[in-house]
Amino acid sequence: MESMKDDLVKRLNYDGIQSYYLTTKDGYIINVERIKRKNAEKLVPIIFVHGMTACAKSYFVNKNESAPIIFANKGYDVWLLNSRGTENSRGHIKWNATSDREFWMFSWQEIGLIDLPATIDLVLENNIHDKVVLLGHSEGSTVIFVTLSDMPEYNAKVALSIHWGVSVYHERCSTVELVTSICRMEPVLSTDWSFPISQILCGGSTRELYHFMQVANTGRFARYNYGAKMNMKLYNTTEPPLFHLENVNSVTVLYCGKNDIFCTNSDMEKLTSQLNNIASTDFKGKSIFGHFDFLIARDVKEVVYEEILKIIKKNTS
Repeated sequence: MESMKDDLVKRLNYDGIQSYYLTTKDGYIINVERIKRKNAEKLVPIIFVHGMTACAKSYFVNKNESAPIIFANKGYDVWLLNSRGTENSRGHIKWNATSDREFWMFSWQEIGLIDLPATIDLVLENNIHDKVVLLGHSEGSTVIFVTLSDMPEYNAKVALSIHWGVSVYHERCSTVELVTSICRMEPVLSTDWSFPISQILCGGSTRELYHFMQVANTGRFARYNYGAKMNMKLYNTTEPPLFHLENVNSVTVLYCGKNDIFCTNSDMEKLTSQLNNIASTDFKGKSIFGHFDFLIARDVKEVVYEEILKIIKKNTS
């Protein structure tokens, strides 16, 4: 899959994929990829944020019809985050990912509070624009909401955020149902499901899943719960603090497919009631999309991507 992504970009006459490495404030060495294309910087940069156990290459499953390729073809400056723990982001200034358990002591909380803000700053440092577009699928959506709610100053750096397979609240999903659903997830309308799913799995921490379980069990979109004693030490309260979604004031676009097991109407209603600047929502309206289909459905270009391009143009012109 990795060579397919690189070969695809080269075959389409781009300048290739350029890799950047940044060291986060807590010592992780993170890989961020950029599709190099002449004159791309004329349009706003778009940062793709992947889902749990996935990475940048998961966005290229649809080959020529993949979102990064389509957006790059339109002249956008496409960047893709590989968050800590994925196969291209297993460096650390102190810990070894193979032998040091401490390396894996993170959830999507750290990705949202550290990895994504650092990536936004990196992109803006290498760009003529002063704002980015954020596009997240599944946990990528969660990560974006963590950044913009807990670090509200970053809203000024974001023209809009786009969320596919919104993943914030899962109140009607028990822990067992959550784990079972993840293990059984399949695409509804795959363009090409001939490759093993292992080719788009890139690694991650079990705490990412545990954190989702905590949200599902409590109904609170909050920081990781370490237990009362450690919470008091880290947060100065026995309960993990909430991520205040009302702080998200940049433009927000939300998508949830009809067959997406992680999005219920009540979950979406709870989320939208806390957001201040929703430009567009599509709950259960996209064909018979499941959770993966925003990446791999046969008709995703016509049903979703072309609409997204119009929304981006409207909010960045």
